Amino acid sequence: LPLFVVLSLLTVVASNAISGALSVFPNRAGAAAALAGALQFGAGAVVSAVVGWSADGTPRPMSIIICAGAVAALGANLVLIRSTD
Repeated sequence: LPLFVVLSLLTVVASNAISGALSVFPNRAGAAAALAGALQFGAGAVVSAVVGWSADGTPRPMSIIICAGAVAALGANLVLIRSTD
């Protein structure tokens, strides 16, 4: 159930993240969208490789990496919010 909640909320967060990225550079919206897409694609490739390398036949490596990504996202959010105040 927790993985379902995380993946369900991912669509809400991802669409708002792309909108935020495009609003920073409205004159270069195409380049900002391409960069955001490339970062998502690259991160997915790296994370899937790490999950594959750490596979042990259980869902533990994937859940650890998902939790680490969530903690990293929270940390980035807290750092970025503080830097704009």
